[in-house]
Order: sequence, then C-alpha cells, then structure tokens
Amino acid sequence: MHNDVAFSDYVASHVPNAFAMEPVTPGLLESVIAREINRLINSDFSLLLSILYRLDVSEVKLKDMLKDNPGQDSGLVITRLILEREFEKYKSRQRFHKEDNIPDDERW
Repeated sequence: MHNDVAFSDYVASHVPNAFAMEPVTPGLLESVIAREINRLINSDFSLLLSILYRLDVSEVKLKDMLKDNPGQDSGLVITRLILEREFEKYKSRQRFHKEDNIPDDERW
C-alpha cells in the first residue's frame, strides 16, 4: 500500500508537467505550419501535393492565390488556404451536426 501511495503522489506531481504545453496562438500555429510547408516545397513537393489533396484544398484557388501574391511567402499563402479550408469544414460539421437524443430503447 505504501508503494501505491508513493507512486500516486509521484504521478500526480510529475505527469502534468510532462504534458504541459504553452498556449498556441493563431500566429504561432500559422508560422509552424508555413515553415513545414516551405520545407515540403523544397524537399518533397509530391508529398505536399498529396497532403493538399487529402485536406481538400482547392487547386484552382491555390493557383490563383499564388499568382495573385507573387512577393509573398508561398508557405504562408498555402498555410492560410489550409487553415481556411479546415475552418470551412468545421463550420459545415457544426451546421449539419445531428443530436444524439435517441432514447436507449430505440437505439440499435
């Protein structure tokens, strides 16, 4: 029993610190993603295209944004399109969310 208490105390005092994170600001998130996008542009462009396809980022919109912003960091432009698309998907899920208010006896 003594070991269980000691272990519980240890876990309670150390585990939360192991998983502690600083809050992520939108600007920090954007810069981290943009940095990774730029790395993929330079090192694995086909993987980047695959990721953009899976995230359902519009190819037409991407080409237009890159063409309309020639002096801007491409990684940042692509990141903003990714975040915009993810937000659109979130709003869509919220709009079409079904309530699970089905009584237990009617579930199957």
